[in-house]
Amino acid sequence: LAGDPRSRSVPVVCRLCNNGWMSELQEAAKPDLLPLILGQPGRLRPKAQQRVAAWATMAFMVAEHIAPSSAVVPDAERKSFMETRLPPPTWKIWLARYRRDKWKGHWVHNSIHFTREGLSPVITTRAPAKKNSQESALVVGELFLRAFSSPLDIDESWLVPAGGHDRLIRIVPSERANVLWPPRVNLSDQEAMTFANFTLNAVAQ
Repeated sequence: LAGDPRSRSVPVVCRLCNNGWMSELQEAAKPDLLPLILGQPGRLRPKAQQRVAAWATMAFMVAEHIAPSSAVVPDAERKSFMETRLPPPTWKIWLARYRRDKWKGHWVHNSIHFTREGLSPVITTRAPAKKNSQESALVVGELFLRAFSSPLDIDESWLVPAGGHDRLIRIVPSERANVLWPPRVNLSDQEAMTFANFTLNAVAQ
């Protein structure tokens, strides 16, 4: 599912939450997010990575309800996030710098199903109607965010293509004490499209 969540109304958040803890979370992350969005030099230390990750988790959880039938994140994870302001332990989040050329994508969401073993992906068309995993990508300015969540332990090779680790910086779980911004390598249009749909395409092969 592709589209632009900025132009959609997603009536899944109550006014109390929207004007309360979610607004507070967004304000707390804003000083860390703006340099990423604008491509300005900066450094994300561990606490800043946590604030960006929390904002990204909130954005992904809300935006997947643009199409409720493809929403995957269970209620228990949304409740846990509301209480802790931390991404659930089933989540992985990456960021990259993307300077847009021709690709018009702002939001991509794929619901996927994996077998109980977590090793052999089930082809999407044969999977249950209610999937158990999701991959999403969000582009805001020059910031490219990617998230994957699943109740199963999925090998990294299903999540990031070979050679993609020099472009996608994982902040959940964090892999660097300090993230220097902007990275030395930007995503191309083709890489942005590939990374946004990588797991779905790998499953379908």
